[in-house]
Formats: sequence, structure tokens, C-alpha cells
Amino acid sequence: MIQKYTVHCGLAFLLLSCNASSSEPVMNKDALTLFDDMEMEDWDGFEGRTGTAGSLSALSTLERDFAFIHHYYVDSDQLKGERLREMLNGSLQTVEAQVDEVQFIIKDSEIVSNVGTRSRTFSSQKLEDLNDMLRILHPIASFLDGALSEDVDRPTVEYLLLNGALNALDPHSILLPPVEAAEMEVDNQGEFGGLGIEISLQDGQLTVKQPIEGTPAWDAGLKAEDSIVRIENTSTINMDLDEAVSLLRGKVGEPVTIMVERTGWTAPRPFTIVRGRIKIDPVKGELLEGNIGYLKIQSFHKNVAEDMDVFLDQMKKETNDELKGLVLDLRNNPGGYLHQAIKVSDRFLRNGVIVATVEGAERAREENHARSSNTLIDLPIVVLVNGNSASASEIVAGALRNQSRAVIVGERTFGKGSVQHLYGNPDNSRLKLTVAQYLTPGDQSIQSVGIPPDILLEPSLLRPEDEESDEMISLYWREWLTREGDLAGHLNNDLTLKGQTRFSVRYLFEEKDGADRTDPKKDWEVLFARDLLSLTEGVDRASGLVAAQTLVERVQPVEAEKIRTQFEELGINWTAGVNHYSKAEEDLQISVYVDEDNVLHAGEEETLNIKIDNLSERTYHQLSILLLSEHPSLDHREIYVGRIDPKTFHDKTISVRVPHGYGTETSELEIQIRDPEQTMLTKKQLIQTEGKSLPKFAWSVQMFDGVDGKGKGNGNRMPEAGEQIVLSVEVSNIGLGDAVEPYVRMKNRSKKHLDLIQGTVELGEQDAECTSEADCDLILRAGEKQIGEMVLDVKSLPKEDVLTLELLVGSNRSYDYNTSVLGGFSEYFQLKNTIELPIGESFEQQVYNQPRIVLELQEKQEEFLELSGYVEDESGITDILIFNGEDKVYYKGETGLSGKVPFSVEVDLVDGSNPVYILAKDNQGLHTSHYVQAWK
Repeated sequence: MIQKYTVHCGLAFLLLSCNASSSEPVMNKDALTLFDDMEMEDWDGFEGRTGTAGSLSALSTLERDFAFIHHYYVDSDQLKGERLREMLNGSLQTVEAQVDEVQFIIKDSEIVSNVGTRSRTFSSQKLEDLNDMLRILHPIASFLDGALSEDVDRPTVEYLLLNGALNALDPHSILLPPVEAAEMEVDNQGEFGGLGIEISLQDGQLTVKQPIEGTPAWDAGLKAEDSIVRIENTSTINMDLDEAVSLLRGKVGEPVTIMVERTGWTAPRPFTIVRGRIKIDPVKGELLEGNIGYLKIQSFHKNVAEDMDVFLDQMKKETNDELKGLVLDLRNNPGGYLHQAIKVSDRFLRNGVIVATVEGAERAREENHARSSNTLIDLPIVVLVNGNSASASEIVAGALRNQSRAVIVGERTFGKGSVQHLYGNPDNSRLKLTVAQYLTPGDQSIQSVGIPPDILLEPSLLRPEDEESDEMISLYWREWLTREGDLAGHLNNDLTLKGQTRFSVRYLFEEKDGADRTDPKKDWEVLFARDLLSLTEGVDRASGLVAAQTLVERVQPVEAEKIRTQFEELGINWTAGVNHYSKAEEDLQISVYVDEDNVLHAGEEETLNIKIDNLSERTYHQLSILLLSEHPSLDHREIYVGRIDPKTFHDKTISVRVPHGYGTETSELEIQIRDPEQTMLTKKQLIQTEGKSLPKFAWSVQMFDGVDGKGKGNGNRMPEAGEQIVLSVEVSNIGLGDAVEPYVRMKNRSKKHLDLIQGTVELGEQDAECTSEADCDLILRAGEKQIGEMVLDVKSLPKEDVLTLELLVGSNRSYDYNTSVLGGFSEYFQLKNTIELPIGESFEQQVYNQPRIVLELQEKQEEFLELSGYVEDESGITDILIFNGEDKVYYKGETGLSGKVPFSVEVDLVDGSNPVYILAKDNQGLHTSHYVQAWK
């Protein structure tokens, strides 16, 4: 039985999810034929008959989901030629990136597959349709099935093959493995115990996309773009979303402490939040001054339209049927049920198309029309939207805008104009596939462009320095939002939405805390919408735009003066004036440099100096400088100059702190001079960063159960029920660099059999010259060692005759930042090994050493980078991998050799930055990395 679900969501689906509604099966068994014109003999070897059921050779899930792609994908008629080649390459490259022992060398007409010491070449010359792609993948999968190590999970490899292909389609098509699919089901129930935040991974950081109003996270003061750096005592740097969700969720009423970084703060701050039952209340409403109704729809759950009607009836009753207008707030609404978006739109439209859906390669069209019954047409409407208004919320905004029923106020929306279905697989995985695009009335698509507001509202943040926060000025922070068009592989849009923004208002944004954050009566944008409705004499969009002219002319100078005054308090002259855009390049000169040697040093707080000269006889006004770079410490920095008179200059400095483990590299820095209206001048320059030597760790583990006064037990070094055990971990820094904020952590993998009393130890000592604890780091210097002790109670003995723990050793700051965060190899952030305490046997001391990479030659030629060196380890090297960006260019595996294992490779270079990651693993399951960059 095939299950189909309609999914209409805009953003992430971990704590606030996509919504899916089940429907009748849409395919029968006969419809699973991949191509209608295939003969039975064409299927030999392609339906899994040649492989064991469930084996990688069978590719049963991939074949099944390829059938769905062929029959239902929105652009399946475009899956040919270069597009298929991208799918095939993505499929193989995803496997090679995730499975150490696999390497693919992809050529025009053949593919070389290396697995450990085994190699085979496959033809890839014919690639005209999905069937050709299957013919290529089947023998490759069969080879992988036989060659891969036994500990490599075969279903996982199949999921990687499929997701690699799906990545080449669009950002929303994905195969959810069984665990993730089950997690999505929990989310879709709309009620769970947790904090109430939507989270995502951004550049390796666990980031709050948005807190949900009325939840513990919202009440505690979490905000969008906050980074969660620790959950309890666990760093999130190496954490995937699944583990983060499991740690954040828990029993209702139990507290969880998280450490949060926020732009403008000098250090992370703790938030202790009591978990609550997160039941999304999708609709809220109240009456504003002047008999203006306010409705906020947070997401389109299954009863949104009915809930909205309840509030509308209540507000009409409170005003004796004298409701003068309605503010429909769809800000931060990620979407939900399509049919609910249609119902909400229909409530305010008498006739016409609400949304048209164009599905599949056949472009089958389905229109949803407004009905004349129960239509609320006697009051004007303002729809509030922002950059996080997506999908179903865009359908509502687009329908009311294009049917001339409402004025759209706020920001350009997210731009997700596609529809996904969920298809269940027999192994409980689920395929989320983009099957259609929707069009707003007039056949206008918002895909990748969003809905432009009639009135653009631009919040300006100007926060003076105080005891809790640094000074913060940003006029452009909302421009940095990620939208659909910024996502890799987004669907193209041939029918962009017509119509432009008529007015814009920049206003002074005031940060609010507590209940004020959710109070519409204290929300500037809501009050602006209320005032617009109060001035509107008709009920259509045209009447609203007439009123907008009056309101904007009244509000704009008031807000401009507020902003100017606030800038003045910050010591910046922000008086308005005429800027000479056509002359700016010859009039203005800018230089950016770092103190002393003009190099950024990892782990140091540097001063970046910016000097802007006005060489002309003309005055320039309201100038700001924006820095854009792949370097995370420089990107999206805003520096404000204000007015610069003729023949004068301004000096500005900003503080830049490069992560301690950042590697030596060259980065491009783009410098923009702009005013609030447009960019005047752009300059690019290179900037150097010098990295530090990093630490390496070795450690030993001993067990005490009453020995030497440690622990409580009979002292036989055997774990027994009722004993308290101490595991003593002696950690040595055997590297060349200091370990800053080093730690040892232990995780209980035996669940109810053990009670972990002490599971985290912070190692190192503070510098003797430290003046305050807040400014001093714990450091384990090169060559030093220290002991940490873990304490656990043995509650009972398992049947498996072994108690299992996981030991984590690392440094919160001095790790290979470029490899772990920027390169995406998050597992290399820390070291991990399993500690097993055998039942009935004495625990013997265990010793572990991290491998060491030594680079003997690093020589850049014109077109390639030559690297050679060796990896050294006492227990034996199992894998050496070298990646050029995302491409695995070298692999040596299954050596098992101790001592020095050599490597040598020539890396082809492209223009610009060429990041190279050297990775090594040993027989103990430990690893190390080394980052190299070549600039061409």
C-alpha cells in the first residue's frame, strides 16, 4: 500500500514541522512500472531480482522512488542530458563524502570506483533517462555491496545514493530515512514536550530560525538567529539536528540549560528553560483601537479557517458589527495545509481563482476558485508578511493581493512556490518529492522571488552600549535573511510575480522583552497597518494604496528624525542630503587593513582599520560600509560613517576575533560603500589569516571501585550492582599547540543500568596573570597532562555482560575550525571512543593516542598543489583521506600499519580558494585532520 501525503511547508521541520495530510493511495502495484513503454526483459537486473531482498545490490528503495520521480516530479520531463549527469554525480559524490573507504573518479564516459584496495571501472556513456541512470547505478551498487566493510550499513548507502540524486533536483526533495521519518510524524502531531523553537544548522552552528510565540523559548527571550552553543554540558558544534532535538525535548516540567550566542553579545549566556507541552495555537486575535481587528496566523494547521471565523465573529460582536478593518498577520508563518490556505483566502474573496496548481511533467492544471457564500467583503484588509512568510502563507497573500482585496505590508516573502508529496516506502523511509508549482491569480509564480510588499517596512536597529550588550547598529539586518532563491538547486521561475513595491518606510526598531514581544498593541508594524486601515475609505487594494500615500508622507519624516537622533546619540552625523552616485567611484577612496602586520591571527582579538577619504568638493551623507566575505569573522559586518565633508576623511575601527582553530588561508573581502538607498562603490581585496598550531591528545583510562579511596565497592576492579565506580582519565596534550577549554565528557550507553553522577570534566589551568575569571580561559599547554574523574553508580548488570560508555575528548576552542565547521566534517571536532566495562572481569588500563599528520611538502604550481607527508600512529592507521573541497582526491585504506604511513597527491586548482582537508583514522577509532588552502 502506497501512502501519499500532501506537504506544504516553507522552512525546517524539526521543532516546527511541515504538515502532511494522508489521502487515498495514488498508485497501484501495476503503476510501479518505471517507464510505461518498457518491456519485461528490460527489467532484468533492475527490480532487485538479482540481489537479495534488502541488500544494496537490489536498490529496491531507490528503484521505487525513481518511479515516483518519473511519474510525479514537477520537472520530470527535464530529467535528461546534463540534469541526469548532475543527479548521477551527486549520487556518487554523496556516498564518497560520507563513506570513508569509497572513492569515485568520474570521467566523461566511465566511472572508476575504489573501495579500500579494490577497484572497478564502469561505463557511463549512455545517460538519456532515469532508466540509464539505474543501469549505471546497479552494477556500482553491487560492487559496493561486496566490497564495503561489514560495519558499513547497506541501507544507509542506498539512502545516500538516492539523496545525492535528489539534491540535484531542488532543495525540498529528500529521502527521509526511517528514524527521521518517524521524528517528522511526532512533529506533525502538533503537540509535544519541548521548548518551542525551530532550529537549523547554519555553517555548522545550531541556530534558532524562530521561537514560537507563547512557548517556553519565546517567554525566556530566545530570538531568531540565536546560536545554541551548548545544551547542558554538551557542545553543539559536532551535533546533528536529530541529537539536538532529542536533547532539547524531554518531560514536560523538566528544565534544560542552554548556552546562547547572539550578535552584539561579547560572550554566550545561559538560558534555563522549563520544557512545556508545545501545542501550537495557530490563530490569535484581538481588537485594536478604532475597531480594527487583528488576526495572527502562525501556521496553517488543520482547523485554522474555523478558528479564524471564531475570532472574526467575536470581534464583530464586540464592535456591534462596526468592524472597520482587519490586520491579517502572516509574519514568520512557514506554511502548512494547502486546503486551509484556500479556505482562509476564500473567506475574503467573492469569486476568481485563489491558486492554480500545475502538477507533474504533463503540467496538469487544477484551479481552486473562491465561492460567493459566507464572504467577508465589507472591510479593508492589510496583510503583514516578512521574509519568513512562506508557502501557504504566500498563497493567501498572493490571492488577496492579486485579486485587489488587500494591501501587502512588510517584506518580500520567502518565495517557496512548490508543492511536496510524501510517499511511504516499505522500509518506513519516506520520499518527500516536489510534484507541483502553484500560481497566484493571473498565473503569477512567486517561486524563488516571493511576493513583493506594496509598502516595504525596513526596521533599523540602533542599540547603544550598556552593561549587558555591546553597541549594535544595523540598517540592513533583514537583507541577510536566507530565502528560497538563496538555496542551492532552487527551481527556476519563468513566470515571475508582476507588480512592484509602491512605498517604503524605514523605521526605528525597538527591541522588546517578555510579554511586550507578543503584544500587537506595542508592535510598530501592526500599529502602522492599523493606521493605514483607519485612513482607508474603500475595501479594495486600490483604496488602501491611496491611503498609503497619506500615511507614508506622515510617518516617514517622523521615523527618519528618530533614526537621526539615535545616530547622533551614538556620535554619528546622520543628516540626510543628496549623494552623487555617478561620481562616487572617483570621489571616494577606501582602505581596509589590520594593525601591525596586516594579518589576522587565529585566536586573537584584532583591530580592523577602515579609512574612507572624500577626495572631492562634494558632501556625502548617511554613508555606511559593508564587509562581505567567506571568512566568517568578516562577513556581514556593518560600519557606519554618516556624513563626510569635502576633502576630509573618516577613520573607523572594528574588533575582529578569529576562532582559535582557524587555519592559515587567504580570503577575499568585498567592501561596499552605500547609503540607505543603494550601493555606491565596491572594492575587493585579499586578506590573510595566520593559524596556530593545534593540540593533539592521548589519554589513559583506569577504573576504581574502592581502590585508593576512589569509588565505593569491593576493590576488585569489576563493576558490580550497587557499586560506585570512578573512571580516571589522564589526558596529555601531545601536540604542538595549546588546548583552550579542553574537556573530557562521558555518555551513558547502558541506559537504566548506569547512573552517571559526574560526566564532564573541564581540564587545564588559568593563566597566572589573569585579572578576572571571565577573561581567562582554561588551557592545557603542549606537553602537559591532567587527570579527570568520571563518577557513575552501577544500578544493575545487563544481560550483554558488558556496560558501555562513550568517552569524548576535545577542546571547545582550539579545534580544526576550517575542517570541522567550514568543511562540514563535524565528526572531527572531537575525539570519541567506546569504553566497555566487562562483567565478571577485571578492567585493565586502556591507552589511546590521536594520530598525527605531518606535512613534509606543500608546493603550489601553476595548475596544481603538490602535497606529501605521512600519518603517524602507534595503534595502526586504517584510513587516509584527502578532499579538495567536496571532491575526494585521495584515499588509502585498510593499511593497519603502525608507525609512519606516507601519502602523496597532486590537487588540481581552480581560480580563487582551494580548501584541502587531510583526514586520518586509526585502529582505535580515533582521527585527526589538517587543513591546507591554496589560492590561485
